[in-house]
Amino acid sequence: MQQRKRKRKQKWREKKKKAKKHCQKKKKPATKRVLAKETALFAFRSGESAADAFVRKANLRFSLKRG
Repeated sequence: MQQRKRKRKQKWREKKKKAKKHCQKKKKPATKRVLAKETALFAFRSGESAADAFVRKANLRFSLKRG
C-alpha cells in the first residue's frame, strides 16, 4: 500500500517538474531590469507617467541607432 502511494507521489512530482519547466517565464537580464526600474523612478520624480518615459527612451535609442 505504501509503495503504491510512494510511486504515485513520485510520478506526480515528475509531472509537476515538467509542467514548471515549460511554462516558466524567462527573466530579463539584470541590466535591463535595473534600467527599467531607473526609468520608472526618474519618470515618477519628474511627474511623468512611466509609459511616456519608456516611449521617450525607446525613441531616443532608435534615433541614436539611425544616426
